[in-house]
Amino acid sequence: MLAEALANKELRLAFFRLVNAGTVLTTIEVLKKSCLEEPPSNMQGALQLLGYFLDFAFDALPEQREKVIRHAAHYIRILRMTIIDTNVSCLWENKLKRCN
Repeated sequence: MLAEALANKELRLAFFRLVNAGTVLTTIEVLKKSCLEEPPSNMQGALQLLGYFLDFAFDALPEQREKVIRHAAHYIRILRMTIIDTNVSCLWENKLKRCN
């Protein structure tokens, strides 16, 4: 539900007006952890939310830019792992279908 609201630019701006810098950075940490440790369905939602929080943090927290860039680099690595995992599982499923 939050991801849907953050997809709307006006709601996203309203949401982030209510959140302080410390909360944004803490939420980024929690979302990154969720991306790595949660089941795939939760991981996808966390990835989506993480993107919105990183976008906001990069623009709104210039004093934290170095930290946000490190988080963004982790986000990219997580996305790459996810894409690779998806491709591998699709290949595996195709092999199973051909074998049956």
